[in-house]
Amino acid sequence: MNEQYFIELNGYLVKDRKAIHTYDNVASMKSDTNLKAGMHVKTKGYYNINDGGNAEYIITDTEDLTNFQEELQNDLYATLIVKDKVNVKQLGAKGDNINNDITPIQTSLNLFNYAYLPKGIYKIDNTITIPKQGSLYGNNLNETIINYTGSNNAIQNEDISDCIEINIHDITLNGTNKTGNGIYLYRNTKNGDAYHQIEKIKITNFENGIYATQYQNETKFLNLDIALCKTGLNFDHLNDCYVDNVVTHQNEKDGILVIGSSEIRFNNIKSWYNGSNDPTNYSNLNIRSSAAININNITSQESYGDNIILSYNKNIMIDNCYLSWPGLGNPSEIHQVYLDENVNCFINATTQNGHFNESEITNYVLALKNHPNNCTVNITTEDNFPVDKKMILIGANNNGNAVFNRNIFNIIVDNLKINKENYAKNGDIANTTDLSYVNNNTHCSYVNGKLRVDTTGESGNTFVYFKLANLPRNDFYTTYMKFNKVSGSGQVLFENPGYATVGANDPVGTTYYVGYTKYRDISLTANQTLSLIVQKDMIIDIEEFGLTLGESGLFNLPLNSKAKI
Repeated sequence: MNEQYFIELNGYLVKDRKAIHTYDNVASMKSDTNLKAGMHVKTKGYYNINDGGNAEYIITDTEDLTNFQEELQNDLYATLIVKDKVNVKQLGAKGDNINNDITPIQTSLNLFNYAYLPKGIYKIDNTITIPKQGSLYGNNLNETIINYTGSNNAIQNEDISDCIEINIHDITLNGTNKTGNGIYLYRNTKNGDAYHQIEKIKITNFENGIYATQYQNETKFLNLDIALCKTGLNFDHLNDCYVDNVVTHQNEKDGILVIGSSEIRFNNIKSWYNGSNDPTNYSNLNIRSSAAININNITSQESYGDNIILSYNKNIMIDNCYLSWPGLGNPSEIHQVYLDENVNCFINATTQNGHFNESEITNYVLALKNHPNNCTVNITTEDNFPVDKKMILIGANNNGNAVFNRNIFNIIVDNLKINKENYAKNGDIANTTDLSYVNNNTHCSYVNGKLRVDTTGESGNTFVYFKLANLPRNDFYTTYMKFNKVSGSGQVLFENPGYATVGANDPVGTTYYVGYTKYRDISLTANQTLSLIVQKDMIIDIEEFGLTLGESGLFNLPLNSKAKI
């Protein structure tokens, strides 16, 4: 035969491809005893005609471990001809959710460094391991489904020091009984840069939907939907990664958990119905002991606990954030955002705080706990809360500063050094001071929400004490009293030199102010008491007690309240 009738395929010299033997399936090909080395053959399917496993082969008499071969009779082998790409059904996968397809999938990765899964439901009972620079992908996440029945990792990268550049995309991955990890990324210890890309994946029913640990630099997590796991997305000491267009919902613990990580950039995140296992400790987004985390455009709603928890972090930026409906699990306290021991945090959020049991649950927009430092919070509320609901809680044992802007009201502050230029500007403070009376207290009463001090006929003065707990240290502030004359005349003294004289001829209802100033070099002790001395033969109504910090706007502290400033 002339040389022109031969072509080279996969390194073999093969007769003209027009002279081809065709079989219905691989079994028929294997049963043919007339095959000879050098023949070019074709199957219409692997098990059945049109089952997706149709392929072409070269018949050889040499075993080749670097290519996929079917063993034939007469010591021959059918070597798969690789065209554009191999799909796992050509290697024996069925994709029928009945037969175990782990072997053909792993074989494809081992031989070709990729595994393409066409439309089907692939049942596997063992881990798929992707080698360095390998790919696992399907048609799309609606048509390619992997059902994992094991209890370890469904998919993982190869555990070697330089396993880089793996790609997983266009697959739905389902686990069993919330065990194991959907996708587990072993750390790349050789140089830290991994360049993995996980994209267009839907994951359900694992311990962790995705668990990624150290040295995954430059990895991208794109277009993910993770639900019905214990934890959705779990980043453990991860660095320099990008997360975009990720949805986490209905996970028992955190929707997204970030621990000990840095330089993670989140964009376009949606999260809801997470944290049902323990609403007190889990949330839609939980970031702990991390640094340089940037989150832009996040919608977090209907969390069983808090919408966002930030603890022991540095340099956290959350911008374009919409938060609503926290606390579905009815914890004792509910927060849109809970911060504990954070430094340099910026939060720009719009909140809609409504709760199913708001008559029973105390709701807060923010809990700022323990030593905040340079924390800025811009919150715009869309709430119509009952007046007893606290929009912001600032907790005890703080030693730092915070800035609050926009529509902030109902603030509780305890032992916090405030940025005096911005604290509560343009807002009223409610429930902030314990106003009590010590001497002649039978002559003090509340009338129409005002404290009335009646000293008529007394031989001495009546002392009214305002107990100011843990005021800001070493800062400029002014306390003042506004009161109206009911009857009588005399002086009202508020810590000399602050006093006002009530004239005998002043008309009833005349308004007076008396104030007292402390300066930066004076530190107050806890439970500092400032006294108002009202002289005899007077009746006055005290309308309000006020406090200013630096040049910030004046705000009032209503009477008859039992909290602290």
